[in-house]
Amino acid sequence: MKLSYRKLSGVVLLIALSASAAYAQQQFTHTVTRLNKNCNATCTVLDVPELNNNPAAIILVTPILANGMNLNPHPIGAYFMYLKKWSILNLDQTTIVEGAKFNVQYFLNPGADRFVYTVPERGSPCIDHAGLNDNPNAQIRFFPTGSPTRGALYNKDDIKVEYDATVLKWCIANINKKPVASEAAYNIVISSGGAAGSNAPTPSPTPSQTATLSPTKTPTQPIQTKSTTRSTATPTAPNLPQKPCTNADASQKVGSWDKQETDSLATADPSFPKEQYKPVLAKAQKVIELLKQANPQPIGIQAYAYRNISGSSYTANGALPFGVEASYENYICMPDTPGDSERGQIVPNDGRGTMVYVNFNSLGWLTNDYLSLGKNLTTAGGKIIFYVPKQTGELRGLALLRPDLRTGVRDEAVIITAGDRSPYKPITREQFLQALERFYRKLGREAEIAKIESAIAGMSAHERQIQAVIVDPYASLGELFVSESERGSRRLATIDISLFNPALPRQTIQTIVVYWHWNEKNAPGAELIRQFKQNFDFEALKQMLGK
Repeated sequence: MKLSYRKLSGVVLLIALSASAAYAQQQFTHTVTRLNKNCNATCTVLDVPELNNNPAAIILVTPILANGMNLNPHPIGAYFMYLKKWSILNLDQTTIVEGAKFNVQYFLNPGADRFVYTVPERGSPCIDHAGLNDNPNAQIRFFPTGSPTRGALYNKDDIKVEYDATVLKWCIANINKKPVASEAAYNIVISSGGAAGSNAPTPSPTPSQTATLSPTKTPTQPIQTKSTTRSTATPTAPNLPQKPCTNADASQKVGSWDKQETDSLATADPSFPKEQYKPVLAKAQKVIELLKQANPQPIGIQAYAYRNISGSSYTANGALPFGVEASYENYICMPDTPGDSERGQIVPNDGRGTMVYVNFNSLGWLTNDYLSLGKNLTTAGGKIIFYVPKQTGELRGLALLRPDLRTGVRDEAVIITAGDRSPYKPITREQFLQALERFYRKLGREAEIAKIESAIAGMSAHERQIQAVIVDPYASLGELFVSESERGSRRLATIDISLFNPALPRQTIQTIVVYWHWNEKNAPGAELIRQFKQNFDFEALKQMLGK
């Protein structure tokens, strides 16, 4: 399969050189063969039942040396979506070497000690995570993975990671001092221990220098009797020529909705009883039916959807977050390559460039890291402060928002609440200056504290209560607050949890957020979104409020 990869280079960064049972839930050895090479020969496909159809898995890969040599001396990364399987990919687009062996460790789901970190578009690429913040002795491991929003997008430069005491976080930086590519992503695993000692930058080794980890399992996982080494060879494909197809044919193929994918329940609020999942998922199913009605036969696209119960409530035992995710994959024409089981056929393409998310009782993507000021700048009560997406118009009487979460990708959203009440509580200028003061006080920066106190004292009562609008949260005080007409400006707010009525049953829908993104240069995806906005029954969705 030919994929439109960029020509990239990079390295695997390993910070801990010893393995721990906290690292790997399962492990196996993978060998590159002629039959499992793909991606135009630049990757090798992992055919593992537990990983197939599981884009949420956290994967770490280490080359296994043969007589002290790395048979595939190229930067590698993890890549999901081709055939809905994981692959090991040569990031420099070179042919992956047959006979090369890799140690693959994986978790089936993210968790507190393993997650995907995506480099933000704005601000410094510092990891905001409870297990790493203010922890200079943390043991962490990184491995490049595909961007959750852009697919095969990787940082093209060698990286280092170091603890920054000024922000109390671990930060990623390119060794050549260029800005780290936004939306590049890394699988991160944190060990339970800590290596005391230095905060000095850790050099980025080449794959041949990474430690080969011994087989381990988590203490809670029963010992399995099957071998940890799996054969990843795929059945021999018929080497017969197929009737040629073209990408023009693929773009005109009448699509359909594939079999509904498995519900995502691994990150459900643990305080909500599992025996009550069924009626919650039934509500989510109604959304899938509305999505199918809006785009019953998408042209040039195969559609997928799944239901989820994911994330914690905003308040203790509060409204349960759940919803639906729909993915729309373009059809492509497979090259007539001997040995490929799908040669000459039209198949769904890798990539998640066109997506629709419906979130109940959660603002979802509108409160992700791109729109968050993080845990350094919070309210006096410790609430996270967010950038409020700008309104760009209306859609069916709903405010149409532009979050601008992704570079090169268009995104929009609508929020549905009872009485059209805003889910945001404005942050005033005084409150934001006080947040800055608390941050600098923690760092012991007396000069900055004095400037902020003077600025607050010089403000009138009216000025103190104006909603804060900023471009850069760390700009000098004279340039901190700007007008909304200034390029890049955003209003600041927190989530207004008073919107949620604690007297209602937890599964009651109290807020709805619909968020979608697409690439405007992707004609089938752009047409699908046009039809979605025209045909989706937002009124039926709105009728689900309070139920």
